[in-house]
Amino acid sequence: MTATPGPISAQGTTIKKTSGTAIAFLTKIEGLSIKANTIDTTALDTTGGYKTFINGFKEVDDVSISGFFDYSSHDQLLTDLQAGTSAEYTIQFPPAVGGTTGVSWTFNAIVTSFKTGAGVDQTISFDATLKVSGAPTLVAGS
Repeated sequence: MTATPGPISAQGTTIKKTSGTAIAFLTKIEGLSIKANTIDTTALDTTGGYKTFINGFKEVDDVSISGFFDYSSHDQLLTDLQAGTSAEYTIQFPPAVGGTTGVSWTFNAIVTSFKTGAGVDQTISFDATLKVSGAPTLVAGS
C-alpha cells in the first residue's frame, strides 16, 4: 500500500534567484496567487436575470518575503530594486514523505519594495516585495 501524501511542513521552503543561492534568514514567504480579470458579456437580451462573464487577462499577486535582516544575504534585493532589474526566481517547497523533491514555482519578477526595521527587544527585520511579471510555472515534485 502506498502512503497518501498529507500536509507538508513549511520548514525548508526556500526562495532564490534561479541563478543564485537561497535568500537567507526568511521567516515568511507569501503570495503567488493567480487570478483572472473578468469581462462582462451580459447583453440586454440575456435571459435568466444573471450577468455573464468570460476570463480576461490573468494577473499574479505580489510575492512578499520577510525575515531577519542580513546585509550580505539581502543587499542584492535592494540593488535590483534600485536598478529595476528583472530576474527569474524559484520558490522550492520541501518534498512530501518519501519524495526526493518538492513542488516548485518559477517566475520572473522585479523587486518593488525593500524595508528594514528595528525595535526594543527585537531583531533587525526586513521585508521585500516581488512583482511577478508574466506567467509563473508550477512544477510537481518527485
